[in-house]
Amino acid sequence: MIRGIRGATTVTENNELEIIENTRQLVLEMIEKNNVQAEDVSSVLVTVTDDLTATFPAKPIRQLPGWTYVPVMCMQEIKVP
Repeated sequence: MIRGIRGATTVTENNELEIIENTRQLVLEMIEKNNVQAEDVSSVLVTVTDDLTATFPAKPIRQLPGWTYVPVMCMQEIKVP
């Protein structure tokens, strides 16, 4: 049983293409390294900092073959001083 997998990536600017591509690369690497099958995933949570507003980072996950019906939710990290 896998309780959860965590990954993180960065972007150099608030750019839709860069957010999507970096998210896609991260998720594909996590899938490969952990031998994850979409049918075994109950949901995916994606968080971003408040400066990233160009696109939904969940978008490339929803576009992966077999991942159409996996619930994916984007959330914003809490800005704690």
